[in-house]
Amino acid sequence: AFIGSVEMSLPFFGGEEGVCRVLEQVTGIIQEENSDTRWWTTLLNSGCRTGIEFRECWELLQGEARDCCDYLGVALEGELAFPVEAVGDDKVDGSTRALVTQQRESLRAKVLNKALTLHPDQTARPVWAFPQFDKMSCAWLLATPSPDTFMSAPVFREAMATHLMLPSPCCQNLVGKPTGYRNTMVDVFGDNVMCATLPFDTWRSRHNDVQRGLVARANDARVEVEAEVFGLFRDIIPAAVLVEGGGLHTVRQRSGCIPDLRLGFQVSLRDRRPDYIPRRGRPPGNPGDQADPLPAPRPAQRLAQGPTTRYLAELKCINAGPSRYPRGEANSRDKQVDRRARALPAEYKGKLAPIDQQYYQTAPGVTGPLVQRLESLGELLCFVVGAFSEVSEDLERVIRAMAESRVLYLSRESGRTLSDNQAGLILSQHRRRLSCLFTRSAASCLLSRVGHLGEGAKECAARRRVAMAEEERTRKEAEAFYAAHVRGRGRWAGL
Repeated sequence: AFIGSVEMSLPFFGGEEGVCRVLEQVTGIIQEENSDTRWWTTLLNSGCRTGIEFRECWELLQGEARDCCDYLGVALEGELAFPVEAVGDDKVDGSTRALVTQQRESLRAKVLNKALTLHPDQTARPVWAFPQFDKMSCAWLLATPSPDTFMSAPVFREAMATHLMLPSPCCQNLVGKPTGYRNTMVDVFGDNVMCATLPFDTWRSRHNDVQRGLVARANDARVEVEAEVFGLFRDIIPAAVLVEGGGLHTVRQRSGCIPDLRLGFQVSLRDRRPDYIPRRGRPPGNPGDQADPLPAPRPAQRLAQGPTTRYLAELKCINAGPSRYPRGEANSRDKQVDRRARALPAEYKGKLAPIDQQYYQTAPGVTGPLVQRLESLGELLCFVVGAFSEVSEDLERVIRAMAESRVLYLSRESGRTLSDNQAGLILSQHRRRLSCLFTRSAASCLLSRVGHLGEGAKECAARRRVAMAEEERTRKEAEAFYAAHVRGRGRWAGL
């Protein structure tokens, strides 16, 4: 900040239209053409306090950058490679501050990434958890209190412990006790608690909270949205198996599959990043070895309005279990939410292919009517929310599209075009709200599941199932009595 402030202020003190022309002799900013004097030489040699602090500040930044480059084994380049006399390369708009900050943060990220790669214990939580973090994982930290971003004290403690990869506060008194599922025990981070099959619908509650939040943001952006899309395949499923006693018993079976969402956008979704689908072949054996460089991403551009394009979307929430987040393996540092998302299209086809094979005699490996209908509905968007509030590539694309749709709606409403800065503010607001929602739902799910551990919760769930079964039996008996009464068999003779 100091470098940028000096860069923007001092050059405009001197000159014919300057605030204080006397400072020309100190700053040396106004120079003759073809002069060999460097940009800040006069200021640095003047012995003034600003020049001394300017030199100390730049040497401090350069020293940190050189240490990072020495650790990484690369040469120092970019803005921080300039000598103190040529800081900013003659810039006077304050852009040096942004360039220096970007280079500094990039070097720090590379140092941390290499340190985690070379860590002796590759099963340690920071080694495999930190590479999963993205913008959504940290956006909730920037949110101010509001009805959409609130968190109670217990939820905030759990969320902050998860973000800092510290032990879960609510599990400390239960560590080592059985979860009641497959001989697993409560761990310090609560991963086994989140992954255990426990009574009551805590997983479904978390899923529905996330789904309702996405629907709310879509409605706010005036995006077409429909939750729990029923009946997409019902018309081509044989009628004989849809009646009572047919081959398909439940409502979901009779529907083939039920996508969580159907979205319609007037803006086109951005392309997936080049490394969304990993390249074939073995990863580099040495962490220092680098694979072939990926193509450079195209610069982001404002999306234009067009005809509505509809997509089906499936939503999944995953927990930090070893099956979803492997520890100490070659792919431990890959984006696990994308790995889960890439498996969803095959799972959808896996639900419909058995119906084609059983009722349409479709040979294995051949596309049947139901699978053809699924493919004709267009791209399946795969939404996955991870244990650290990170999101899959498709969900990030949709959040951007919702922000662009909101921009288009506000432009139509106000009659003026919104600037890129305003569009960025809307996108950051969407990220903060959704990040708070994802974080709050995961922490609330853990707090709820802690109360469902042990045999007492199992017995309570069993009593609840008995009560629900009795209620269902009573309802069916009442329906049968009413049907008999309507047909005249339940009336007294002679009445």
